Amino acid sequence: MNHRQLLNALALFVVIAALGTAAHAQSQPECHYADIRLDTDQPVDAGAICNAARPWADDGFRVFILLTDYRPESEDDWFAFLDQAEADAGLRDLSQPDSFDKNALALEASTATDLSWAYSVTYGERLFGTALDADKAIFQIKSQMRNAIAAGDPTNAFIQALSTSYEINHPPPSPWINRIKVGLIALVVGVLAVGGLVLALVAIIPVLRRVRQRMKLQRHLEGLRARTSNLLNACGQLLKGDTPEETVLYQLFSAYGGERYKEIRTDVREWLRRSQAALNDAFDLRQKLIDPSVQEKRPLEQRVRDWEMLYVTFVGNSERILALTDDELRTLLDPMLVLDREAADVQLAEQLDGIRRELTGMPLKVELMMVDPAKSDAEGILGYIDRVKAQIARLQEAQREAPERLAEAKTRRREAGEDVPSPFVLTEKQLFAGIDERLGKAEAALKQELFLRVMEQTAGILRDIGTVRAFVTAMSDHERRQAGIDAITAQDYRPDHLADDLQEVEADVQAIAQKMTAGDYVAAASWIEELNADSQRALAGAQEWQSLHEQNEAALQHLRDEVSRVEQYQAGKVEPAWQTLQTYPQSNWADVADGMAQATQTLQSLREDVINQIARLNSMEEQKFAEAEHKLAQALADLAQAEQQFLAVVNHLAEVQAAEAHIQKALRLAEADLARAEALRDKEDVKIGPEVDKQIKKARRQLIEARQLMEDREFLAAINEQAAARQLATAAYASASEQVREINTLQKELETTARKAGDEVNRCLAQARALPAVAQTAETNKLVQRVTDGFSQAQQARAAFTALEDRALAKALRTAIAAYDKVSQLADQALQRIAANRREYNDRLIAARGAVSAAQAAVQRAERSVRDSDAGGAGRHALQRARSTLPLAVSLGNATKSALARIRQQANEAQRYAEQAERQARQRIRAVQAERSRQRRRAERRSVSSLSSVSSASRGSSRRERSRSSSKRQSSRGSSRRQSSRGSSKRESSRGSSRRR
Repeated sequence: MNHRQLLNALALFVVIAALGTAAHAQSQPECHYADIRLDTDQPVDAGAICNAARPWADDGFRVFILLTDYRPESEDDWFAFLDQAEADAGLRDLSQPDSFDKNALALEASTATDLSWAYSVTYGERLFGTALDADKAIFQIKSQMRNAIAAGDPTNAFIQALSTSYEINHPPPSPWINRIKVGLIALVVGVLAVGGLVLALVAIIPVLRRVRQRMKLQRHLEGLRARTSNLLNACGQLLKGDTPEETVLYQLFSAYGGERYKEIRTDVREWLRRSQAALNDAFDLRQKLIDPSVQEKRPLEQRVRDWEMLYVTFVGNSERILALTDDELRTLLDPMLVLDREAADVQLAEQLDGIRRELTGMPLKVELMMVDPAKSDAEGILGYIDRVKAQIARLQEAQREAPERLAEAKTRRREAGEDVPSPFVLTEKQLFAGIDERLGKAEAALKQELFLRVMEQTAGILRDIGTVRAFVTAMSDHERRQAGIDAITAQDYRPDHLADDLQEVEADVQAIAQKMTAGDYVAAASWIEELNADSQRALAGAQEWQSLHEQNEAALQHLRDEVSRVEQYQAGKVEPAWQTLQTYPQSNWADVADGMAQATQTLQSLREDVINQIARLNSMEEQKFAEAEHKLAQALADLAQAEQQFLAVVNHLAEVQAAEAHIQKALRLAEADLARAEALRDKEDVKIGPEVDKQIKKARRQLIEARQLMEDREFLAAINEQAAARQLATAAYASASEQVREINTLQKELETTARKAGDEVNRCLAQARALPAVAQTAETNKLVQRVTDGFSQAQQARAAFTALEDRALAKALRTAIAAYDKVSQLADQALQRIAANRREYNDRLIAARGAVSAAQAAVQRAERSVRDSDAGGAGRHALQRARSTLPLAVSLGNATKSALARIRQQANEAQRYAEQAERQARQRIRAVQAERSRQRRRAERRSVSSLSSVSSASRGSSRRERSRSSSKRQSSRGSSRRQSSRGSSKRESSRGSSRRR
């Protein structure tokens, strides 16, 4: 147990003594080999313990196992508790002094693992003088019990104690080396007898390896003993004295004025006290480790482990100390490195020079082989020495640098005062009142040679001067931004939230002025950040407001120009085409009539209403710029759709007129193809199957229908019937030449291509109509127009080939196929562009929603932190700004792309404010909690320090009183030994006298 643990245990001892202890009991198990008493809440496998006691029971011993949650107030209290428990078990007679069963062995422990005396091994006369009746054996057993119970495994604690005690009391008949010799001789004889060379190698090599490992351990032990002894001697010089104040290190600490500072003086004394106590224990342990009568009985591995544990007492578990080289360890133990060689320090310097000479060339570093320092919870003597030297170095540095640091603070104060403009929010006196007051305190501290106080004061002063400079800079920056805002508002712009933003800026300025006047520069620094952020936001908002108005004006003018262009197109081409179409029967124009009416209505609405409405919204009088932006996007989309509908009317007239121009010639050619097929059929009737007759009959019927449709002036229907009839006639002409076969192939390809192109064009137009106005772009609308126009041209090319024949017909078919292929490609490009527009808009919408959601989550986290009682209102202002900046996500569905970008930017800004609020609140919470922890540790240190002296006095008294009586007395029941340092009735305890060599 290290000294920190001991102090904690003493403090805990007092608390428990005041509150009282509670008794816990488990049902007592039935065991034939031991009497097991479990008075604990910890889980214990009594059956396993019972089986472990069997070897002792088979040898005729009465085994008693006790585990209790009882926390004794002292070692005497613990022994009294055990006497009663053993009496209840029938092992002890309390009516006679020290009357204990001769054949009994008791293993007894408390779960209070911080109490070193609450573990006992008690045994009767039968075990007196045996291997178990030795300090080393009892120490090993008790250590195993204590460590296992402390690790939460009481079952293993008693199993190990029973097994180890039995093995100690029943040692093997000969040393291990003799067994190896006998085994080697037998092995060699056996190998020679059977000639098994391979078997010899297999068997001997492992033995040789073990021998080499033993030699390596022996060499390691020799170096380990020497270097650990060097550490003992070196630390003994540094820590010599009965009290911490008598040590060389404390004299150094005092020489640099350390006693003037109560907070570090207490810590240094405590570190030195712990170091002295640990060093005393180390000397006692070293004495046992060099005792031949003790060490010869211990295995080599255990001796190495013991010495390494002693070494760990010095280095502890600090990674930094463990990583030090020999030179660095000597540097750590050299006190001269923190001593200025001045005349006043000559006597102390001579003493320290002696320590340095002893350290010169002394090997100290050890590479551990058996013990893992990371599993130790000890600070280590060197760790405490390192802490003390760090404080001495700190004092030395403060003594050297304090005057310079104070002079620097004065200079910085003067320069900062000269840089304050006039007029300013605060006068120079008001700005620097708190700083000037602390400068005076620092000067007084320097005169009193309180150099640490000077360093602390000047550090804060320099920091706060920087805060004042930051305030002056922030006000200058705000004035520059205010000029930009005034230039915008001078043009009659009324930006949203500008008044609120400027009010926030004014509130920031007032808060900073109030904090600085009160001398709270740390709080003022956080308000300066708010001032910069609020000022920047005010200017950015005004600039965005002006920019949006200008963008809308440009877009509105573009809309006017586009409406005028489409009106001219309507008057010049669409209306004449529509009037011409209406001269034909209705079947020729019914499919474009609704589009014509809708486009006309859209154009009229844009011209007479929408443009004026947008202009009014975007005017300087109303300044509803965001609403105007949205309506502009919708108007441009409506205009593009109207233009496509007008184009469909013009293209439809061209298709009708093309059909009208070519229908008669096309009918003649179809009639000729049909007559040729009929003539071929009539000529080669025997060779032609019935399917040809069906084709010719159907072609004749379609040709008659086409003539009737032409008579009714339904030209589009007529041209379609004619084309179908001619295709059938051509197909019926079985013995046509290669050109006819090529034409058949091209006609089939044309029909497939035309059908595919028509499907893609329809899908393209449907997707274009379904695309929201806010997602549309001018490039996509133009591409859709090209698709519509290209499809009409392909239809016209298809109508043109019906009046051709032979080579001209084949060429016309290829041209029509190419036209349909082209329009298919355009339609595919348009579909991709429409999908890209939709994805782009959806991506922006998702990003805006995600930003709003992230900002909302950040605001919620910030609210929890700011509401914390330890936050003290820190971050409240930033949280308010986050809430006011946070946009609503309910209206994102119809927002334009630029509006979504602004919403995302606002959400990101709100998130930054929320994170800033959370960060400020958590910093305040950590500071409050840290201060609370420091105050608690100081209170515990003062309480434990006073309790330690009282406890030491009471233990000394109890030892003297107990030593007067003998614990070993002959009776009919015999005597017992409970290992202790206080009498012949031995109950092992870690207490004892100390010796330093």
